Amino acid sequence: MDDDLTGATAPGGGSRPRPLAGPASPAAAAAVPAAQSIVAADAAKAAGSQKATLAKVATSDLVFLRAAEYARLRNYADVSGKKQQQYLSIFQPIIGK
Repeated sequence: MDDDLTGATAPGGGSRPRPLAGPASPAAAAAVPAAQSIVAADAAKAAGSQKATLAKVATSDLVFLRAAEYARLRNYADVSGKKQQQYLSIFQPIIGK
């Protein structure tokens, strides 16, 4: 049986509560840092304010997170479409909307 919000199947076929958040995938963690050298190379070729802006982006801890920050990232369940209606029907009474 599928869990209502996540679509996951519990062992033995029964549905059980599942966490909505899990660790972010390692592939996602590798995607952004791989672009850092590209941005830095573009900054080296640029001039004026564009050079300064690209250099700030290339060295930004907000754009290129450290490993400890990536470890804290989580992926959340997709609650779009039919599942969004079910999700809203559960939580709207709680939050008063």
